[in-house]
Amino acid sequence: MFEPEEIKKALFNILEKELDDENIYLLDLDVKGVGRKFRIVLTIDKKGGVTANETKKWAERLLAILKVEGFPIEPQIVVTSPGLDRELKTEREFKWAKGKKVKIITKEGEIKGNLLDFKENLFYIVNGKKIKKIPVQEVNKIKLCEMEDF
Repeated sequence: MFEPEEIKKALFNILEKELDDENIYLLDLDVKGVGRKFRIVLTIDKKGGVTANETKKWAERLLAILKVEGFPIEPQIVVTSPGLDRELKTEREFKWAKGKKVKIITKEGEIKGNLLDFKENLFYIVNGKKIKKIPVQEVNKIKLCEMEDF
């Protein structure tokens, strides 16, 4: 009746517009569990970062949306901002991370730099004056590395 993927898709569509109206980017929405152990994790960001008050506000708003939508169980809700060393997994996250410091881990090693762009299955990384193109199929992992200098 309430499948996690169906809930995720419906909530994503509702929340993306509401968050966008407040210049907040919906980075990720994760729905896990069944029954009383149901959990929804919402990851949001905005220019300058998200405050603790904003995460609390969106957790309350998400609960209200679930009630309006007739969701029969009150899930555990976690609203968070992305960590400074967050692993990026989806095209949506790659586009969000443009301009941010990243570390790309390939079979040959690590490449650090600012993510210039992601298009046509290529990451464009700039480090100093060099721009490197890295095909997505060569990437084992890509992470934010905002705390590192390079």
